[in-house]
Amino acid sequence: MKKVLSIVAAVVMLTMCLTACGDSGSDAASSSISKSTSESSSATETTTTTQATSSETETTTTTQETTTTTTTTQETTTKQTSKIERVGIPYSSSQIQLANSYAKLAFTIANNKAADIVSDGLSVDDLVTDGPVAIDSLATSTNPLAKAIFETFAEMGDTSGYIYIIYTTGIDDYDKCFAQWSADSTGTYIGQFPDPVDATNWSTIQFGTKQ
Repeated sequence: MKKVLSIVAAVVMLTMCLTACGDSGSDAASSSISKSTSESSSATETTTTTQATSSETETTTTTQETTTTTTTTQETTTKQTSKIERVGIPYSSSQIQLANSYAKLAFTIANNKAADIVSDGLSVDDLVTDGPVAIDSLATSTNPLAKAIFETFAEMGDTSGYIYIIYTTGIDDYDKCFAQWSADSTGTYIGQFPDPVDATNWSTIQFGTKQ
């Protein structure tokens, strides 16, 4: 009888031990699973935060580049609209300077020739062209001033272009004297002397009207 009781007690003790071990293992397993889940969640949150930060940085950079492009476009537009034009013809400083130099040459020739004639004790005929005339046409003129203009241009090897000139030796009329020159009869770029043409009046000056 004692032997049977001893066996039963041993079985009960073994059962209790196995139950305790099983619960401990389950707790350990549960703890391990919870820890893994927590670490996984932390990793996910970290990844999400990093991606969000990267997106904000890219957005800021794109906005700055767009602003720079807009500024450049505005500067280009300002430069283009600041140029003066005459009936669709762009302003050309070199063309106007050339026209001014030829007008000055024609006026100086007429003035010097008139001085020579006066010094010889002769009277000077006024020279007034009827609108712009070709330099070549002055070759057959009977006016000594016009003839001198053609001969000087011919010596230079360039009798092209058109001239409008008013030259008189009258005391009250001398200030009205001037010469204008252009490469064409329409006066695309007109030069003048005295009072050379510049960027402020080139677009309105016309043959026969001094400015």
